[in-house]
Amino acid sequence: MRNVPDAELICGSAHCLAWPDAHFDIVSQFVVFTSILDSNLKRQMASEMLRVLKPSGVILWFDFRVNNPRNPQVRGIGRSEIASLFPVCDIRLYSLILAPPLANILVPRSPKLASVLEKVPFLRTHYLGLIRRPTTCDGELMRRHDLVASPTLAHGVDCPHWI
Repeated sequence: MRNVPDAELICGSAHCLAWPDAHFDIVSQFVVFTSILDSNLKRQMASEMLRVLKPSGVILWFDFRVNNPRNPQVRGIGRSEIASLFPVCDIRLYSLILAPPLANILVPRSPKLASVLEKVPFLRTHYLGLIRRPTTCDGELMRRHDLVASPTLAHGVDCPHWI
């Protein structure tokens, strides 16, 4: 707290956040979802992230996309699972980070080779992503009742414009 005197620290649970609806411009999670093995808890956390996000806000996502073979308590989370957690959102994911066991060996010996191998998609272990709510075709942000009332529009079938 000395380094960030205005910071508000709250001890709580990510499935029941202490902030009001539409409170944040940015909600982030860094290597959290891969450490949660309960599917219901993941859904509750994703729902809470959307609840506290302002309509024009974004979720910043960073997590493993592959399982950790050395740690059974960490399970990778792929595109389809992320999409199921945020089913009506525009999700942009970018794979990055050379597999750490490989990077640990290569980087000290040959940074250039490590840089080349990092360009190979299946050797990258993490997703960095932005998650946003969709807009309607006229640019208005969709609200929860709009998403329920118009699932085809919410999934972008009738509306190709996303923010």
